[in-house]
Amino acid sequence: MRRNETSIVAFVAPWCGHCQRLVPELSKAATALGGASFNPGSDASKPMIPAYAVDCDADENKALCGEMGVQGFPTVKIFPRGKYGGALDYNDERSAAAIAKTVRTKVPGKVDKVHLKHKVEEGGGGGHEGWKKVKGKGKGAGDENTIHAVLLQSPHKNNGKPPLMWKVLATTFGEHNIRFGIDTTTFADNAASASDNARDKEKKVKENWEKDSEVWVYAKGELLGEGRGRAVKWDGKKQI
Repeated sequence: MRRNETSIVAFVAPWCGHCQRLVPELSKAATALGGASFNPGSDASKPMIPAYAVDCDADENKALCGEMGVQGFPTVKIFPRGKYGGALDYNDERSAAAIAKTVRTKVPGKVDKVHLKHKVEEGGGGGHEGWKKVKGKGKGAGDENTIHAVLLQSPHKNNGKPPLMWKVLATTFGEHNIRFGIDTTTFADNAASASDNARDKEKKVKENWEKDSEVWVYAKGELLGEGRGRAVKWDGKKQI
């Protein structure tokens, strides 16, 4: 388990029947959380929120199980920030759906809700102006050493909330001078031009809402306070 990597850990014993029934549910939960199946002892393919099993009967794990206060099997704990920070006891239903639902709510990554003023234009001609927070406390854009990544998303997609991947990224890289934001207004506004009449604008905005989300990244020093910044569109293959 890594630092700042939200994880779920099951402390088990090989003779425990409840543990044997739990492991397949962990596998399904890991898949539901956006990654490959849980595979005890293998780090070949990890989901966004990995699941681990610790055999408390193994001599090398007994000290850890004691430190975690394990008194019965299975004992399941959620580590919101991985090695960094404490653990939360999981006492809900031991089904894949229940595990995935609870773990999603424990990802602590901070995502700013922002509204960027200008149309998205790649290169030096335009870009965004400002990193105005709509809700929450704190300042606007970071300093010259900060990278800004903004997700343009329809307010109708995911109920206007950041997707799990965006929160996981904010948790993992939040300490590395990377600010993550979500903008649920600009993506729709960019669909229409000022010359459109009301009906055409409504049609274009609706069509734009049906598109995939977009991610735009400002390199260090490209977005300061209320100044303009040049953004680069992230053209990755993985859908958010």
